[in-house]
Formats: sequence, structure tokens, C-alpha cells
Amino acid sequence: MSFKLVAQVMDIKVGSPLRKIILIKLADQANDEGVCWPSYESIAKTCEISKRSVITHIQKLEKQGFLRIEKRYNKDAGKNFSNKYHLTLSKGSANDSPLEGGANAALVQMSV
Repeated sequence: MSFKLVAQVMDIKVGSPLRKIILIKLADQANDEGVCWPSYESIAKTCEISKRSVITHIQKLEKQGFLRIEKRYNKDAGKNFSNKYHLTLSKGSANDSPLEGGANAALVQMSV
């Protein structure tokens, strides 16, 4: 657990409450180097959301630059392991285009 990373996540904007709670969960699981490997299922259970929602938001966090995903696969066993996440919080940006940010971003863009 990295208290430092959790504190950093609390101070950054990611553009979505669900993305924020997922990033908090990842920071909570991470070591001091910002590396963790929780399963989608464990993240979903902790955040009380669906596995599909976790996958979608993690992909968005990666696209925003808040983390890097290292896919892990065991060729001998022919199965996937949980991804390894490398938190890159200082490189992230919550800027979304209206199409990427969902309905709220589109509404904000329309009202400007």
C-alpha cells in the first residue's frame, strides 16, 4: 500500500467519479514504485461496479496517461494472469474531447 500514491490521486482530476475510485483502488494496492496487479474482479467488487465498467474505465485511465497496462500471459498454461498496472499519475490529464468524455462533457461543450 502506498499512502503517497493514494494522497496524489486524491489531489488530481481524472474526469469521472468511477475512474477516480478505480485509480484510488489501484494506488491503494500499489507498491512505492506505483506497480500493482489486482484482478478486474477484485477491483469491481471493491468499487461496487461491474467488471465491464472496470475494464472500460481502466482503458480510459491508460488513454489519459494516468497508468500503463502490462498484459501478462502464461504461454505454457495458455491463460492470462491479471494485468500489471504501472501508475504514471504525473503524466495524466483529465482533458476529454466531447465524444470521449460522455454525456456530461458534451453538455458542458454545448453550453460554452
